[in-house]
Amino acid sequence: MTEQTQDGPGAAPEAIAPEATKSRRPDLTSDPIGKLLIMLAVPAGIGFFFMIAYNLVDTIWANQYPEPGEAANMTGAALGRSFGPFFLMQAFSIGLMQGTTALVANSLGAKRGDQARHTIAQAMVAGVLVGVTLLVFALFIPVPGVGGSFIKLYYFTLSSGNEEATRLGLAYIIPILWLSPFLIVISVFNAILSAKGDFTTFGIIQVAAFFMNLILDPILVFGGTPFSLYGLAVDLPDFLPELGVAGLAWATVITQLLGALVVMLVALRTGILRGLKITEFIPFWPLLSQVIGQGVPAAVNMLLIAGGFISIQFFVPEIVKQTGSVLLQTMSAADAAEAAVNGYMNAARIEQLLLLPVIGLELALISIVGNNLGARKEERIWRVYRLGLITAIIMTLTATVIQFAGHQLFPSLINRSDETLAVSSQVLSISAFLLTAYALIFINSGTLQGMKRPVFAMIINGVRLVVGPAVVFVIVSIVAPGNLLVFWLGYGLVAWGCGLFAMWYTPGRMRRVLARELNTPST
Repeated sequence: MTEQTQDGPGAAPEAIAPEATKSRRPDLTSDPIGKLLIMLAVPAGIGFFFMIAYNLVDTIWANQYPEPGEAANMTGAALGRSFGPFFLMQAFSIGLMQGTTALVANSLGAKRGDQARHTIAQAMVAGVLVGVTLLVFALFIPVPGVGGSFIKLYYFTLSSGNEEATRLGLAYIIPILWLSPFLIVISVFNAILSAKGDFTTFGIIQVAAFFMNLILDPILVFGGTPFSLYGLAVDLPDFLPELGVAGLAWATVITQLLGALVVMLVALRTGILRGLKITEFIPFWPLLSQVIGQGVPAAVNMLLIAGGFISIQFFVPEIVKQTGSVLLQTMSAADAAEAAVNGYMNAARIEQLLLLPVIGLELALISIVGNNLGARKEERIWRVYRLGLITAIIMTLTATVIQFAGHQLFPSLINRSDETLAVSSQVLSISAFLLTAYALIFINSGTLQGMKRPVFAMIINGVRLVVGPAVVFVIVSIVAPGNLLVFWLGYGLVAWGCGLFAMWYTPGRMRRVLARELNTPST
Protein backbone atom coordinates (compact mmCIF):
# COMPACT_ATOMS: atom_id res chain seq x y z
CA MET A 1 0.00 0.00 0.00
CA THR A 2 1.43 3.35 -1.04
CA GLU A 3 0.77 6.45 1.06
CA GLN A 4 0.88 9.60 -1.07
CA THR A 5 1.78 12.66 0.97
CA GLN A 6 2.75 15.24 -1.63
CA ASP A 7 0.89 16.93 -4.42
CA GLY A 8 1.95 17.44 -8.00
CA PRO A 9 5.15 16.15 -9.50
CA GLY A 10 7.03 15.96 -6.17
CA ALA A 11 6.34 12.39 -5.11
CA ALA A 12 6.14 11.65 -1.42
CA PRO A 13 9.10 9.91 0.15
CA GLU A 14 6.84 6.96 0.90
CA ALA A 15 6.27 6.41 -2.80
CA ILE A 16 9.85 5.31 -3.23
CA ALA A 17 10.37 3.74 0.17
CA PRO A 18 10.98 0.01 0.40
CA GLU A 19 7.83 -2.12 0.62
CA ALA A 20 8.92 -3.56 3.95
CA THR A 21 8.98 -0.08 5.46
CA LYS A 22 5.53 0.82 4.15
CA SER A 23 3.94 -2.39 5.38
CA ARG A 24 4.91 -1.64 8.97
CA ARG A 25 3.24 1.78 8.98
CA PRO A 26 -0.48 1.85 9.86
CA ASP A 27 -2.89 3.69 7.57
CA LEU A 28 -4.75 5.95 9.98
CA THR A 29 -7.50 6.74 7.46
CA SER A 30 -8.44 3.21 6.37
CA ASP A 31 -7.22 0.53 8.82
CA PRO A 32 -9.82 -0.82 11.31
CA ILE A 33 -10.32 1.55 14.25
CA GLY A 34 -9.87 -1.10 16.94
CA LYS A 35 -6.64 -2.30 15.34
CA LEU A 36 -5.32 1.27 15.13
CA LEU A 37 -6.07 2.00 18.79
CA ILE A 38 -4.15 -1.09 19.80
CA MET A 39 -1.25 -0.41 17.41
CA LEU A 40 -0.86 3.19 18.57
CA ALA A 41 -2.02 3.20 22.18
CA VAL A 42 -0.14 0.11 23.38
CA PRO A 43 3.36 1.31 22.34
CA ALA A 44 2.55 4.82 23.60
CA GLY A 45 1.24 3.39 26.89
CA ILE A 46 4.32 1.23 27.30
CA GLY A 47 6.55 4.21 26.56
CA PHE A 48 4.76 6.37 29.12
CA PHE A 49 4.79 3.51 31.64
CA PHE A 50 8.56 3.41 31.52
CA MET A 51 8.74 7.22 31.48
CA ILE A 52 6.74 7.40 34.74
CA ALA A 53 8.62 4.38 36.09
CA TYR A 54 11.78 6.33 35.24
CA ASN A 55 10.55 9.18 37.47
CA LEU A 56 9.49 6.68 40.13
CA VAL A 57 13.04 5.31 40.24
CA ASP A 58 14.27 8.87 40.89
CA THR A 59 11.68 9.20 43.66
CA ILE A 60 12.75 5.91 45.27
CA TRP A 61 16.44 6.88 45.32
CA ALA A 62 15.64 10.36 46.61
CA ASN A 63 13.83 8.66 49.50
CA GLN A 64 16.98 6.66 50.31
CA TYR A 65 19.31 9.68 50.59
CA PRO A 66 21.04 10.31 52.93
CA GLU A 67 19.30 7.34 54.59
CA PRO A 68 15.81 5.76 54.42
CA GLY A 69 12.95 7.07 56.55
CA GLU A 70 12.33 10.54 57.97
CA ALA A 71 15.89 11.69 57.20
CA ALA A 72 15.12 11.42 53.48
CA ASN A 73 11.90 13.47 53.61
CA MET A 74 13.67 16.72 52.75
CA THR A 75 15.44 15.13 49.75
CA GLY A 76 12.21 13.52 48.57
CA ALA A 77 10.32 16.80 49.02
CA ALA A 78 13.02 18.68 47.07
CA LEU A 79 12.57 16.26 44.18
CA GLY A 80 8.81 16.64 44.48
CA ARG A 81 9.02 20.43 44.30
CA SER A 82 11.23 20.06 41.22
CA PHE A 83 8.33 18.43 39.41
CA GLY A 84 6.86 21.90 38.81
CA PRO A 85 9.77 23.49 36.90
CA PHE A 86 10.65 20.15 35.27
CA PHE A 87 7.06 19.87 34.05
CA LEU A 88 7.22 23.52 32.96
CA MET A 89 10.02 22.55 30.58
CA GLN A 90 8.06 19.49 29.45
CA ALA A 91 4.93 21.61 29.02
CA PHE A 92 6.49 23.60 26.18
CA SER A 93 7.99 20.42 24.74
CA ILE A 94 4.76 18.41 24.85
CA GLY A 95 2.65 21.39 23.80
CA LEU A 96 4.81 21.93 20.72
CA MET A 97 4.74 18.18 20.00
CA GLN A 98 0.96 17.83 20.31
CA GLY A 99 0.27 20.98 18.31
CA THR A 100 2.69 19.96 15.56
CA THR A 101 1.31 16.40 15.56
CA ALA A 102 -2.24 17.64 14.96
CA LEU A 103 -1.19 19.95 12.10
CA VAL A 104 1.15 17.47 10.41
CA ALA A 105 -1.35 14.61 10.78
CA ASN A 106 -4.03 16.79 9.20
CA SER A 107 -1.73 17.68 6.29
CA LEU A 108 -0.74 14.06 5.73
CA GLY A 109 -4.37 12.95 5.81
CA ALA A 110 -5.16 15.56 3.15
CA LYS A 111 -2.12 14.42 1.06
CA ARG A 112 -0.30 17.75 1.47
CA GLY A 113 3.26 16.61 2.14
CA ASP A 114 4.85 19.96 1.23
CA GLN A 115 2.77 21.74 3.84
CA ALA A 116 3.60 19.08 6.45
CA ARG A 117 7.33 19.60 5.84
CA HIS A 118 7.05 23.39 5.98
CA THR A 119 5.03 23.12 9.23
CA ILE A 120 7.78 21.02 10.80
CA ALA A 121 10.43 23.62 9.87
CA GLN A 122 8.36 26.41 11.40
CA ALA A 123 7.80 24.33 14.55
CA MET A 124 11.57 23.94 14.93
CA VAL A 125 11.95 27.74 14.75
CA ALA A 126 9.33 28.12 17.47
CA GLY A 127 11.08 25.47 19.59
CA VAL A 128 14.44 27.25 19.49
CA LEU A 129 12.88 30.56 20.51
CA VAL A 130 10.90 29.02 23.37
CA GLY A 131 13.79 26.91 24.71
CA VAL A 132 16.31 29.73 24.86
CA THR A 133 13.75 32.13 26.36
CA LEU A 134 12.85 29.64 29.10
CA LEU A 135 16.50 29.08 30.04
CA VAL A 136 17.34 32.79 30.15
CA PHE A 137 14.22 33.65 32.14
CA ALA A 138 14.76 30.93 34.76
CA LEU A 139 18.47 31.39 35.38
CA PHE A 140 19.71 34.79 34.22
CA ILE A 141 16.98 37.40 34.68
CA PRO A 142 16.97 38.75 38.28
CA VAL A 143 13.67 38.98 40.14
CA PRO A 144 12.63 42.67 40.25
CA GLY A 145 12.96 44.12 43.73
CA VAL A 146 14.30 40.87 45.19
CA GLY A 147 17.42 39.86 43.31
CA GLY A 148 18.50 36.33 42.52
CA SER A 149 16.98 34.12 39.83
CA PHE A 150 13.33 33.20 39.40
CA ILE A 151 14.10 29.51 39.92
CA LYS A 152 15.74 30.21 43.29
CA LEU A 153 12.76 32.31 44.37
CA TYR A 154 10.46 29.42 43.41
CA TYR A 155 12.18 26.90 45.71
CA PHE A 156 12.65 29.43 48.51
CA THR A 157 8.94 30.29 48.48
CA LEU A 158 7.59 26.73 48.32
CA SER A 159 9.90 25.57 51.12
CA SER A 160 8.84 28.53 53.33
CA GLY A 161 12.37 29.93 53.39
CA ASN A 162 14.11 26.64 54.23
CA GLU A 163 17.66 27.20 52.95
CA GLU A 164 18.64 23.51 52.83
CA ALA A 165 15.47 22.55 50.95
CA THR A 166 16.17 25.38 48.50
CA ARG A 167 19.76 24.20 47.98
CA LEU A 168 18.64 20.62 47.30
CA GLY A 169 16.02 21.75 44.81
CA LEU A 170 18.48 23.92 42.88
CA ALA A 171 21.08 21.14 42.83
CA TYR A 172 18.56 18.96 40.98
CA ILE A 173 16.92 21.41 38.59
CA ILE A 174 19.84 23.52 37.26
CA PRO A 175 21.49 20.74 35.17
CA ILE A 176 18.08 19.89 33.69
CA LEU A 177 17.31 23.51 32.81
CA TRP A 178 20.44 23.64 30.65
CA LEU A 179 18.98 20.71 28.71
CA SER A 180 15.64 22.41 28.04
CA PRO A 181 16.29 24.16 24.67
CA PHE A 182 17.50 20.96 23.05
CA LEU A 183 14.62 18.82 24.34
CA ILE A 184 11.99 21.33 23.24
CA VAL A 185 13.37 21.34 19.69
CA ILE A 186 13.64 17.55 19.61
CA SER A 187 9.92 17.30 20.44
CA VAL A 188 9.25 18.31 16.82
CA PHE A 189 10.91 15.07 15.68
CA ASN A 190 8.68 13.21 18.13
CA ALA A 191 5.72 14.94 16.47
CA ILE A 192 6.81 13.58 13.07
CA LEU A 193 6.70 10.04 14.41
CA SER A 194 3.36 10.60 16.18
CA ALA A 195 1.74 12.05 13.05
CA LYS A 196 2.94 8.99 11.14
CA GLY A 197 1.43 6.70 13.77
CA ASP A 198 4.83 5.56 15.06
CA PHE A 199 4.67 5.28 18.85
CA THR A 200 6.87 2.17 18.92
CA THR A 201 10.10 4.18 18.70
CA PHE A 202 9.01 6.30 21.66
CA GLY A 203 8.24 3.14 23.65
CA ILE A 204 11.58 1.49 22.91
CA ILE A 205 13.50 4.63 23.86
CA GLN A 206 11.66 4.98 27.16
CA VAL A 207 12.33 1.32 28.04
CA ALA A 208 16.04 1.77 27.32
CA ALA A 209 16.16 5.06 29.25
CA PHE A 210 14.48 3.42 32.25
CA PHE A 211 17.07 0.66 32.56
CA MET A 212 19.95 3.07 31.97
CA ASN A 213 18.57 5.37 34.68
CA LEU A 214 18.12 2.39 36.99
CA ILE A 215 21.88 1.85 36.82
CA LEU A 216 23.05 5.47 36.77
CA ASP A 217 20.93 6.78 39.68
CA PRO A 218 22.60 4.96 42.59
CA ILE A 219 26.06 5.32 41.04
CA LEU A 220 25.76 9.10 40.69
CA VAL A 221 23.81 9.70 43.91
CA PHE A 222 25.91 7.65 46.36
CA GLY A 223 29.21 7.31 44.49
CA GLY A 224 31.65 5.43 46.72
CA THR A 225 29.46 5.80 49.84
CA PRO A 226 27.95 2.44 50.94
CA PHE A 227 24.14 2.30 50.80
CA SER A 228 21.31 -0.24 50.96
CA LEU A 229 17.93 -0.74 49.32
CA TYR A 230 15.33 -3.22 50.59
CA GLY A 231 18.00 -4.83 52.76
CA LEU A 232 20.53 -5.23 49.95
CA ALA A 233 23.90 -3.65 50.89
CA VAL A 234 25.90 -2.07 48.04
CA ASP A 235 29.45 -0.72 48.14
CA LEU A 236 30.65 1.03 44.96
CA PRO A 237 34.30 1.92 44.16
CA ASP A 238 35.69 4.73 46.32
CA PHE A 239 36.78 6.90 43.40
CA LEU A 240 33.14 7.63 42.37
CA PRO A 241 31.98 11.06 43.63
CA GLU A 242 28.87 11.31 45.82
CA LEU A 243 26.64 13.83 43.99
CA GLY A 244 23.50 13.40 46.10
CA VAL A 245 20.28 14.73 44.58
CA ALA A 246 22.31 16.33 41.74
CA GLY A 247 23.21 12.80 40.66
CA LEU A 248 19.55 12.18 39.81
CA ALA A 249 19.63 15.23 37.54
CA TRP A 250 22.80 14.22 35.72
CA ALA A 251 21.42 10.71 35.15
CA THR A 252 18.39 12.37 33.54
CA VAL A 253 20.53 14.62 31.35
CA ILE A 254 22.61 11.69 30.07
CA THR A 255 19.68 9.39 29.28
CA GLN A 256 17.49 12.10 27.73
CA LEU A 257 20.24 13.32 25.42
CA LEU A 258 20.88 9.82 24.13
CA GLY A 259 17.15 9.20 23.66
CA ALA A 260 16.69 12.49 21.81
CA LEU A 261 19.49 11.59 19.41
CA VAL A 262 17.76 8.30 18.52
CA VAL A 263 14.39 10.04 17.99
CA MET A 264 15.99 12.55 15.63
CA LEU A 265 17.67 9.83 13.55
CA VAL A 266 14.49 7.74 13.26
CA ALA A 267 12.40 10.80 12.31
CA LEU A 268 14.87 11.76 9.59
CA ARG A 269 14.66 8.24 8.16
CA THR A 270 10.90 8.59 7.55
CA GLY A 271 11.75 10.79 4.58
CA ILE A 272 9.15 13.43 5.44
CA LEU A 273 11.86 16.12 5.50
CA ARG A 274 13.30 15.11 2.14
CA GLY A 275 13.54 18.20 -0.06
CA LEU A 276 13.63 20.54 2.95
CA LYS A 277 14.94 23.98 1.98
CA ILE A 278 16.78 26.42 4.24
CA THR A 279 14.23 29.07 3.25
CA GLU A 280 11.49 27.04 4.96
CA PHE A 281 13.09 27.97 8.31
CA ILE A 282 12.45 31.67 7.65
CA PRO A 283 9.52 32.64 9.90
CA PHE A 284 6.36 32.38 7.76
CA TRP A 285 3.44 33.79 9.72
CA PRO A 286 0.54 31.86 8.09
CA LEU A 287 2.12 28.56 9.16
CA LEU A 288 3.92 29.80 12.27
CA SER A 289 0.65 31.22 13.57
CA GLN A 290 -0.96 27.79 13.16
CA VAL A 291 1.89 26.15 15.08
CA ILE A 292 1.54 28.77 17.82
CA GLY A 293 -2.24 28.52 17.73
CA GLN A 294 -2.09 24.76 18.26
CA GLY A 295 1.00 24.61 20.45
CA VAL A 296 0.28 27.44 22.90
CA PRO A 297 -3.06 26.09 24.17
CA ALA A 298 -1.52 22.62 24.44
CA ALA A 299 1.50 24.08 26.27
CA VAL A 300 -0.73 26.16 28.54
CA ASN A 301 -2.71 23.01 29.23
CA MET A 302 0.48 21.28 30.37
CA LEU A 303 1.49 24.40 32.31
CA LEU A 304 -1.81 24.19 34.15
CA ILE A 305 -1.04 20.59 35.04
CA ALA A 306 2.31 21.76 36.39
CA GLY A 307 0.53 24.62 38.13
CA GLY A 308 -1.83 22.10 39.68
CA PHE A 309 1.06 20.17 41.20
CA ILE A 310 2.71 23.38 42.38
CA SER A 311 -0.50 24.70 43.95
CA ILE A 312 -1.14 21.44 45.79
CA GLN A 313 2.48 21.41 46.95
CA PHE A 314 1.68 24.81 48.48
CA PHE A 315 -1.79 23.97 49.85
CA VAL A 316 -0.91 20.60 51.43
CA PRO A 317 1.96 21.80 53.68
CA GLU A 318 -0.05 24.88 54.65
CA ILE A 319 -2.97 22.67 55.75
CA VAL A 320 -0.79 20.28 57.79
CA LYS A 321 0.76 23.26 59.59
CA GLN A 322 -2.68 24.49 60.71
CA THR A 323 -4.00 23.81 64.20
CA GLY A 324 -5.81 20.48 64.20
CA SER A 325 -3.36 18.70 61.90
CA VAL A 326 -2.63 15.11 62.91
CA LEU A 327 1.01 15.41 61.80
CA LEU A 328 1.69 18.17 64.34
CA GLN A 329 1.18 15.61 67.13
CA THR A 330 4.48 13.91 66.25
CA MET A 331 6.44 16.44 64.16
CA SER A 332 7.39 20.11 64.03
CA ALA A 333 5.54 22.29 61.52
CA ALA A 334 8.57 22.39 59.18
CA ASP A 335 9.05 18.60 59.26
CA ALA A 336 5.31 18.05 58.80
CA ALA A 337 5.39 20.20 55.66
CA GLU A 338 8.28 18.18 54.18
CA ALA A 339 6.57 14.87 55.03
CA ALA A 340 3.27 16.02 53.47
CA VAL A 341 4.86 17.19 50.21
CA ASN A 342 6.89 13.99 49.94
CA GLY A 343 3.88 11.82 50.72
CA TYR A 344 1.69 13.56 48.14
CA MET A 345 4.27 13.30 45.36
CA ASN A 346 4.96 9.63 46.11
CA ALA A 347 1.22 8.95 45.76
CA ALA A 348 1.05 11.01 42.56
CA ARG A 349 3.76 8.87 40.93
CA ILE A 350 1.78 5.71 41.68
CA GLU A 351 -1.46 7.23 40.40
CA GLN A 352 0.26 8.27 37.17
CA LEU A 353 1.36 4.70 36.51
CA LEU A 354 -2.23 3.48 36.66
CA LEU A 355 -3.40 6.26 34.32
CA LEU A 356 -0.84 5.46 31.63
CA PRO A 357 -3.12 3.32 29.41
CA VAL A 358 -5.53 6.25 29.17
CA ILE A 359 -2.69 8.63 28.28
CA GLY A 360 -1.70 6.21 25.51
CA LEU A 361 -5.28 6.24 24.22
CA GLU A 362 -5.34 10.04 24.27
CA LEU A 363 -2.20 10.25 22.12
CA ALA A 364 -3.60 7.66 19.70
CA LEU A 365 -6.82 9.66 19.39
CA ILE A 366 -4.95 12.86 18.51
CA SER A 367 -3.19 11.13 15.59
CA ILE A 368 -6.18 9.12 14.31
CA VAL A 369 -8.69 11.95 14.59
CA GLY A 370 -6.26 14.43 13.01
CA ASN A 371 -5.60 12.22 10.00
CA ASN A 372 -9.28 11.42 9.45
CA LEU A 373 -10.31 15.05 9.78
CA GLY A 374 -7.81 15.88 7.04
CA ALA A 375 -9.19 12.97 4.97
CA ARG A 376 -12.77 14.22 5.67
CA LYS A 377 -13.95 10.90 7.09
CA GLU A 378 -16.56 11.88 9.66
CA GLU A 379 -17.83 8.42 10.57
CA ARG A 380 -14.35 7.18 11.49
CA ILE A 381 -13.88 10.16 13.81
CA TRP A 382 -17.07 9.30 15.70
CA ARG A 383 -16.18 5.61 15.87
CA VAL A 384 -12.70 6.18 17.31
CA TYR A 385 -14.11 8.68 19.84
CA ARG A 386 -16.76 6.25 21.11
CA LEU A 387 -14.44 3.25 21.20
CA GLY A 388 -11.71 5.25 22.94
CA LEU A 389 -14.17 6.48 25.56
CA ILE A 390 -15.55 3.02 26.34
CA THR A 391 -12.06 1.51 26.51
CA ALA A 392 -10.79 4.24 28.83
CA ILE A 393 -13.71 3.79 31.24
CA ILE A 394 -13.14 0.03 31.44
CA MET A 395 -9.41 0.55 32.03
CA THR A 396 -9.86 3.09 34.81
CA LEU A 397 -12.52 1.05 36.62
CA THR A 398 -9.99 -1.79 36.75
CA ALA A 399 -7.27 0.62 37.89
CA THR A 400 -9.58 1.88 40.67
CA VAL A 401 -9.71 -1.59 42.21
CA ILE A 402 -5.92 -2.02 41.98
CA GLN A 403 -5.11 1.39 43.45
CA PHE A 404 -7.57 1.17 46.33
CA ALA A 405 -6.43 -2.35 47.23
CA GLY A 406 -2.79 -1.22 47.29
CA HIS A 407 -3.17 2.24 48.83
CA GLN A 408 -1.08 1.19 51.84
CA LEU A 409 1.30 -1.31 50.20
CA PHE A 410 2.48 0.74 47.21
CA PRO A 411 3.78 3.84 49.05
CA SER A 412 5.50 1.65 51.67
CA LEU A 413 7.87 0.51 48.91
CA ILE A 414 9.11 4.12 48.51
CA ASN A 415 9.34 5.65 52.00
CA ARG A 416 9.28 4.21 55.54
CA SER A 417 8.34 7.33 57.52
CA ASP A 418 4.99 6.72 59.25
CA GLU A 419 3.79 10.27 58.69
CA THR A 420 4.75 10.26 55.01
CA LEU A 421 3.08 6.90 54.48
CA ALA A 422 -0.11 8.16 56.13
CA VAL A 423 -0.34 11.05 53.66
CA SER A 424 0.37 8.82 50.63
CA SER A 425 -2.15 6.20 51.72
CA GLN A 426 -4.87 8.81 52.25
CA VAL A 427 -4.27 10.37 48.82
CA LEU A 428 -4.35 7.02 47.01
CA SER A 429 -7.48 5.75 48.79
CA ILE A 430 -9.45 8.79 47.58
CA SER A 431 -7.89 9.41 44.15
CA ALA A 432 -8.60 5.77 43.20
CA PHE A 433 -12.22 6.82 42.69
CA LEU A 434 -11.21 9.79 40.55
CA LEU A 435 -9.41 7.83 37.81
CA THR A 436 -12.55 7.46 35.66
CA ALA A 437 -13.20 11.20 35.94
CA TYR A 438 -9.66 11.83 34.66
CA ALA A 439 -10.33 9.41 31.77
CA LEU A 440 -13.39 11.40 30.69
CA ILE A 441 -11.31 14.57 30.65
CA PHE A 442 -8.34 13.04 28.78
CA ILE A 443 -10.33 11.30 26.03
CA ASN A 444 -12.60 14.25 25.31
CA SER A 445 -9.66 16.68 25.36
CA GLY A 446 -7.56 14.46 23.08
CA THR A 447 -10.39 14.15 20.54
CA LEU A 448 -10.81 17.92 20.33
CA GLN A 449 -7.02 18.34 20.13
CA GLY A 450 -6.98 16.07 17.08
CA MET A 451 -9.71 18.26 15.57
CA LYS A 452 -7.43 21.31 16.03
CA ARG A 453 -9.49 22.61 18.95
CA PRO A 454 -7.03 22.55 21.88
CA VAL A 455 -8.51 25.37 23.99
CA PHE A 456 -11.03 23.12 25.77
CA ALA A 457 -8.27 21.12 27.47
CA MET A 458 -6.67 24.35 28.65
CA ILE A 459 -9.89 25.62 30.22
CA ILE A 460 -10.98 22.35 31.83
CA ASN A 461 -7.54 21.75 33.36
CA GLY A 462 -7.41 25.33 34.61
CA VAL A 463 -10.59 24.68 36.58
CA ARG A 464 -9.62 21.17 37.69
CA LEU A 465 -6.03 21.85 38.74
CA VAL A 466 -5.75 25.51 39.74
CA VAL A 467 -9.04 27.30 40.37
CA GLY A 468 -10.89 24.36 41.94
CA PRO A 469 -8.16 23.34 44.43
CA ALA A 470 -7.65 27.00 45.42
CA VAL A 471 -11.34 27.34 46.27
CA VAL A 472 -11.28 24.05 48.18
CA PHE A 473 -8.19 25.17 50.11
CA VAL A 474 -9.88 28.39 51.24
CA ILE A 475 -13.01 26.51 52.33
CA VAL A 476 -11.01 23.86 54.23
CA SER A 477 -8.89 26.51 55.97
CA ILE A 478 -12.10 28.11 57.28
CA VAL A 479 -14.33 25.09 57.92
CA ALA A 480 -11.89 22.28 58.82
CA PRO A 481 -8.36 23.68 59.35
CA GLY A 482 -5.62 21.05 59.35
CA ASN A 483 -7.87 18.35 57.86
CA LEU A 484 -6.25 16.91 54.75
CA LEU A 485 -9.05 14.38 54.25
CA VAL A 486 -11.62 17.14 53.69
CA PHE A 487 -9.27 18.79 51.18
CA TRP A 488 -8.93 15.59 49.14
CA LEU A 489 -12.70 15.02 49.16
CA GLY A 490 -13.27 18.55 47.87
CA TYR A 491 -10.61 18.01 45.21
CA GLY A 492 -12.47 14.87 44.13
CA LEU A 493 -15.74 16.75 43.69
CA VAL A 494 -13.98 19.25 41.41
CA ALA A 495 -12.46 16.42 39.30
CA TRP A 496 -15.81 14.66 38.82
CA GLY A 497 -17.55 17.92 37.96
CA CYS A 498 -14.98 18.58 35.23
CA GLY A 499 -15.21 15.01 33.90
CA LEU A 500 -19.00 15.07 33.61
CA PHE A 501 -18.92 18.50 31.96
CA ALA A 502 -16.39 17.22 29.38
CA MET A 503 -18.73 14.31 28.60
CA TRP A 504 -21.63 16.69 28.03
CA TYR A 505 -19.75 19.35 26.06
CA THR A 506 -17.56 17.41 23.63
CA PRO A 507 -20.13 15.67 21.33
CA GLY A 508 -21.87 18.97 20.57
CA ARG A 509 -18.56 20.68 19.92
CA MET A 510 -17.52 17.84 17.60
CA ARG A 511 -20.73 18.22 15.54
CA ARG A 512 -20.13 21.94 15.09
CA VAL A 513 -16.48 21.46 14.10
CA LEU A 514 -17.30 18.69 11.63
CA ALA A 515 -20.10 20.71 10.05
CA ARG A 516 -17.71 23.61 9.52
CA GLU A 517 -14.70 21.56 8.35
CA LEU A 518 -16.55 19.19 6.03
CA ASN A 519 -18.61 21.95 4.41
CA THR A 520 -15.41 23.85 3.58
CA PRO A 521 -13.83 22.92 0.24
CA SER A 522 -10.54 21.05 0.63
CA THR A 523 -7.48 23.17 -0.23
